Amino acid sequence: MKHISTLLSNIRPVRMFMSILVVAVMFFASGCNGSSAKDASAKAVRIENIKRGYPPVAKSDSTDGTVQLDKIEQNTEKALAKPATSLKTIEERSKGALNEVQGTADRNKMSNPSNSK
Repeated sequence: MKHISTLLSNIRPVRMFMSILVVAVMFFASGCNGSSAKDASAKAVRIENIKRGYPPVAKSDSTDGTVQLDKIEQNTEKALAKPATSLKTIEERSKGALNEVQGTADRNKMSNPSNSK
């Protein structure tokens, strides 16, 4: 019985050291940026696409999204100024399209289970 209590008292500093070590690793790991892993995986995807013969993906300009958001904001303000839209109006707007939001989007260019992996 005495051996067990001696063993436990000898292990206590080791347990404390291990706890401090785990906390320190978690602290530094939370501060590290995972961008290198993202960059590496993005680079691997680009290389794989080149091997398969896909054309390179063009990067968009950083201001493209701003213009789209400005248009969305203007449309939102117009919609808020008007009374609620009736179901009949929504059906007329979406006539001949997938739905009102997607408008006249090309159905063949959209991803679906048959053309995606």
